[in-house]
This record gives sequence, C-alpha cells and structure tokens, in this order.
Amino acid sequence: MKLSGIKIFVFLIWFVGLSVPLSFLHSFHSMSLPKDDVNLKAIEAVPRDLMSTKKWEAFHFLTPKCLCSNSIGSYLYKRGLLDPENLEEFVIIVGNNAELKEKLSEKGFHVREISEQSLKSEFNITGVPLLMFKDSKGSVYYQGGYASSNINKGTAFQDKKLYAAIQTGLAADALPKIGCAVSKELQKKLDPFGLKYDSL
Repeated sequence: MKLSGIKIFVFLIWFVGLSVPLSFLHSFHSMSLPKDDVNLKAIEAVPRDLMSTKKWEAFHFLTPKCLCSNSIGSYLYKRGLLDPENLEEFVIIVGNNAELKEKLSEKGFHVREISEQSLKSEFNITGVPLLMFKDSKGSVYYQGGYASSNINKGTAFQDKKLYAAIQTGLAADALPKIGCAVSKELQKKLDPFGLKYDSL
C-alpha cells in the first residue's frame, strides 16, 4: 500500500508538472492581444503608387515566427488580391521571409520587410497578425484580427466580410487579435517564465 501510495503521488506530481506548462503554452493562442494605438503617420509613409486612384487600402502585418501569421500568409497567397480595381494591399513582414515575399509580390501585393524593433518604434504595434482597412484619405475603417477564434487549419478568415462591410462607409467591429507578441515588453508580460518566446 505504501508503495502504491508513493506511485500515485509521483504520478500526480508528474501530471501537474506537465499539464501546467502545456496549458500555459496553449493559452498564448487563446488570448486576445491588446489593441495597439497604431501610428498612422507610419502607415501613410509606407511606399505606394502615388498615381493610384484606388479608394481602399489593406495592411497585413505578419511575422514568420508566428504560426498564425504563417497560416494567413498562405491564405493570402491562395486567395490573391481581394479587389484589384479598388483595393491596394500591403503586407508588412516582421523579420525575413524571402519565399513569402516573392510569392505575395508575384500575386500583386506590395511587400515590405521590417525588423521587430521597427514594428514597435515605427508603427507602435506590439503583436501580430494584424489587419487594417483604411481609405486613401487616411481614415481607418477596421483594425483587428482575421477571425473570431483561434487560427488553425479550419479557420474561416473574415477579411472578405469585413471589406464588404466597410463599403457602406461605416467602420467594422474589431475581431480579437489572436497571435504572437512581438515587442519584448509584451512578451515578458504574457510569458514571464520564457516558456515560449525565449525559444523563438
């Protein structure tokens, strides 16, 4: 009986020791990242075709270190430009991903690579993926996530519905921004023990 009791105790210690960090890691992609006060001056400073007469602009902020971002990058490549006649689409890649940059550029997206530091210091964005719809005059009609829940293989991205919604001239309600922290400050806040971000 004593031996069995010790085995049960050891099993419980093992189970708790394993389940707690796993649950903690899972929580990273089940929590919404805080809304950022995006620096619109930096958005307007992104190189663009000054001769363009398109009314709308979309900005996709992604990083290759984030599985959610990678899923969206693949999705954008498959769907191509949403509305070539009226919408200019920009993809801001945080870090380096030459393959994605080339593929999306071939599809007609305007792709720019920036550093993690620039994402925060230039755009004042702390986490991605982030989607923004704005008009050519500078008014923002949407800023938020791509889906109403965690991003996985079966996720139905809402970018098409969001774009259709803003055609009325009214801003669309923001979906939660679920993904990965990029700024060191937010990483430490969400991951104080370094279980996820210290390994990236």
